[in-house]
Amino acid sequence: MISTRGLAPMAALALIDRQSDRFAEAIRAEPQARREIASFRDRIGKVGTVDDLVKDHQLYSFVMKAFGLEREIFAKAMMKRILTADPSDKSSLVNRLTDPRYREINKVMGFHAGGASETGEFRNPAWVDALVDRYVTERLIDGQMEENPAVGLALDFERKAKGLTSWFKVLADPKMGKFIRTAFGLPESIVQGSVDGQARMLEQRMKIEDLQDPMVRKKLIRQYAAIAGAMEQPGQAAPLVSLFARPRDWANWSPVSVDAATFAPRGISAYRLWR
Repeated sequence: MISTRGLAPMAALALIDRQSDRFAEAIRAEPQARREIASFRDRIGKVGTVDDLVKDHQLYSFVMKAFGLEREIFAKAMMKRILTADPSDKSSLVNRLTDPRYREINKVMGFHAGGASETGEFRNPAWVDALVDRYVTERLIDGQMEENPAVGLALDFERKAKGLTSWFKVLADPKMGKFIRTAFGLPESIVQGSVDGQARMLEQRMKIEDLQDPMVRKKLIRQYAAIAGAMEQPGQAAPLVSLFARPRDWANWSPVSVDAATFAPRGISAYRLWR
């Protein structure tokens, strides 16, 4: 993996943006990743049911890693229920869980209630390539979480933000919650308040629907990176308290306390490698 250790978040994110292909190639070249990708490509086409997937621990682990669910690998009984849940049934398990990753893995893997694969996508080279890309992206995020945590949080948020429909979902995810509090210049102490109160506070600053705008997401990530970078330097955080003079006008918003452009001249869209 190409290291960003020691780089300011804005500079590191700009580097990942510029060198996204190199970052992806470096991850694919790692011995463990190379073995896991080759094994996945060789065996996924033989899966016909959810039991086939779960019984093949190496294959199942790869899929779970690709969706950022590595910590849930040993919860096989629950994952079988999630993978075979009916997404159109609001009362089904997959719709009762707040983490959007469960709905995503249910949708992409395409098992029906009986446990069989509905789509036949497991033999589709384009589908296989897309899942490998997910795996590479997840390894990138995990690696950055370890060596440059502020960058890892930004990449994690960028991956998840497009599908967000509620501030409650943001608050239910510790990583997204930390990202958004930093981006909005809010103290960590607000987590001691009620969830409803926190959601109202975020809604006052930005409508959740605004995150569907790529430019809004890009500006929010730039603001986060500028603030996180300044907070990493002693004595640099104080000027950041007066943010968002026009909190609802995000289409024309620009940061007023930090000149984020001085950190990186280009916009950030690190997930070009997830294609």
